[in-house]
Amino acid sequence: MNVSRYWRLVACCAGPFVTSAFYIWSVFTNPLIQEYGWNLGFIAAGYSFNQIFAQISSLIFGRVVDRANPRITYLIGLVLFGGGWFLAGCATSAEMLVFAYSVVAGIGNGALYITATSVSQKWFPDKRGFASGCVIGTAGIAPLLWAPLGQALLSALGPSTGLCFLGVAFAVIIALALILMKRPEEGWAPASMNGASGVAQTAALEGKKPGQVLKDPVFWLMLIVFTCAASAGSMIMGHASTICQAMGGLDAMAAATMVGVLSVASFLGRIGLGAVGDKVGRIKPLVFITVATCVMCLVSSQVSGALVIASLLLIQFCFGGTNTVMNSSCGDLWGSKHVGSNWSLLYIGYTLSAIIGPTLASVCFESTGAYSLSFTIAACIAAFAFVIVLVISKVLKGRGGQRL
Repeated sequence: MNVSRYWRLVACCAGPFVTSAFYIWSVFTNPLIQEYGWNLGFIAAGYSFNQIFAQISSLIFGRVVDRANPRITYLIGLVLFGGGWFLAGCATSAEMLVFAYSVVAGIGNGALYITATSVSQKWFPDKRGFASGCVIGTAGIAPLLWAPLGQALLSALGPSTGLCFLGVAFAVIIALALILMKRPEEGWAPASMNGASGVAQTAALEGKKPGQVLKDPVFWLMLIVFTCAASAGSMIMGHASTICQAMGGLDAMAAATMVGVLSVASFLGRIGLGAVGDKVGRIKPLVFITVATCVMCLVSSQVSGALVIASLLLIQFCFGGTNTVMNSSCGDLWGSKHVGSNWSLLYIGYTLSAIIGPTLASVCFESTGAYSLSFTIAACIAAFAFVIVLVISKVLKGRGGQRL
C-alpha cells in the first residue's frame, strides 16, 4: 500500500499525543492526597519516577525500533501505558499507585515515544526540524486537551475512575495509529534528496552507531545542555497547577486550564524553534533558549500574579523548543540509520531534567514555603547551559568547519 509519508508522520504523532498526559500528573496529585491521605512528596515523585523508567525503556526499545517492526514497540507501548494508567486508577495504596503510573506506564511511555521520534526522523531526513516539531510538538499541545479533561473527570468520576477512563482512551488512540505505523525500507530517501551528492546522502541516512556517538565529546556536551536547558521547564510542568495557584493567584480550575495553556506555549516552541533550526542551524535556537530561560526564571523569582504567568509561558516556549532542537541535532550530528538508539542516549538529558526540576521545586517549597528560590537556582542552571552551547559551537568549528 502506497501511503504518503505525511500519514506515517500522523501515526508517529499519536505516541507523544498520548504519552504527554504524564504532564497532567499535578492535576491528580492533590485530589488523590485529599481522598486517601497519601504523602504529597511520594505521590508527586511519581512524575520523576515515570521519566526514569521511560528513559530506561527508551534505551532498550531504541535499539529494537532501529531493527524490528515499529508496530511491535507501539503495541507494547499501548498495553503498558494504557494499562499503567488503568491500574493506577485501581490502586489501593500509594505504593501501588506509583508502581502503576511510574513503572508500568513509564515503560510504555518510553516505548511509544522513542518509536515515534525515531521513525519520524527516518521518514524525514530532509526535514528533521519539521518532523521533530510535529511529533514532539504534539506532546506539547496535547495537555491542552488532557488537563481540562482530567479536571472534568475528577469532578464527575473522582480521581480513581478518572485514571481508569484515561487508560482506556490512550489504548484506543494507539490502536488506531498502529494501522499506519511503519518505517521506510532500507536505503529509502525522499525525492527532495535525489539531487544530493552520494556522500551527503549517505551521511544523512547512515551515520554513526551508538558506540561511536558515546566516544564523541560533543555528545556529552549536548547531554549537559539538554539536562540544564530543560530543567526549568520540567520543574514547571511537574508543579504547574500548584505554581499557578501559589504564585499566579489562580483557583484550581483556572490552574488546570493554565496547564493546558502552558502546553500551547511548549507546542509553539517545538514547532517554531524546530523550523527555525532547519533554516539557521541548531546553535542559534539553543542560545536563545538558554538565555531566555535564564532571564525569565530570574523574573519569576521576583514577581507574582500575571507577570509570573507571562514568564512561565516564555519558559515553556523555550522548554518545548529544547526537545525539538535536540532531536533534530541528533540526526544532524550522527545520521538517521541509528537515530533510535542515539536519540535514546541523548534523551537521558531530558530524563535528568525531569528529576532535577521537580525535585528542586519540591525541596525549595518544603524548605521555604515558596517557589522563588527554585526559580533562582533554575536561572543559574540555564546560564551554565548557555556557556556549554558556546563551547559546542567552538568545538564543531574546530572540526574542519562542521556546523550544527
